[in-house]
Amino acid sequence: MMTIKNVFVYLAGALLLATVGCGNVTSTRDAAATGGATGTAGATGTGGTAATGGSGATGAGGEGGVHVCGPSATCARCKDGACCGSTCCAQGEWCDSSGTTPVCRCGTGSACMDGNACASPLGGTNQCGAICCQGGNCPVSRRAFKNEIHQLDDQEVQRVYAQLRDIKLTTYRYKGEPASNALRLGFIIDDTASPYPVNPDGNSVNLYGYASMAVAAIQAQSQEIAALKAEVARLRRQVAGSHGARAGANAP
Repeated sequence: MMTIKNVFVYLAGALLLATVGCGNVTSTRDAAATGGATGTAGATGTGGTAATGGSGATGAGGEGGVHVCGPSATCARCKDGACCGSTCCAQGEWCDSSGTTPVCRCGTGSACMDGNACASPLGGTNQCGAICCQGGNCPVSRRAFKNEIHQLDDQEVQRVYAQLRDIKLTTYRYKGEPASNALRLGFIIDDTASPYPVNPDGNSVNLYGYASMAVAAIQAQSQEIAALKAEVARLRRQVAGSHGARAGANAP
């Protein structure tokens, strides 16, 4: 059985992996703070008639006052992200054209680098670029991004704990890896009945769900330890009372 100490060690490792185990969520768009700037009036013509003013610049969102976090219907050359000057933003990033040169941004920060990806969580009012991270799905956890929220009761926590105990750990290598590589430690999705540690693609591990199952294990074991402590205290009182009664009966 997993001990409290082992669960804490496991949870710490899983949460550490979860911080780098997230990435793109479905692209979307949100409203920009300001729209395009007013066009500059044309110079006076020879006949005394002013020429038509120039078109205003696009807004801070890069497209008519919206933050575009994915492909745009008005700019077909960028397949995955927003058009931004002569470049294309990555999925989840938006084009900030408020400066001299349009630049891609992830939320309020710079574009993601070194293989990181910019997440664009569904729901809420600021959907462009909540976090830069790598791999799978970002565990965005604010209430504003969720619906159908249900807090587990004690019985449900115990059920999740039982599912975690049933997960069989294995060592393995991926096909194609050289035999000199160290063996990996983990579980095989095919042998796992619980849906919580598995991503919707059915092939990759949901580290956020996996770590949350470990939290359920800690909570369940804490309840078991509290019950055992209460039982030990009751038995001690019972034994102490029995000894006291015997001492009283044997007194001269």
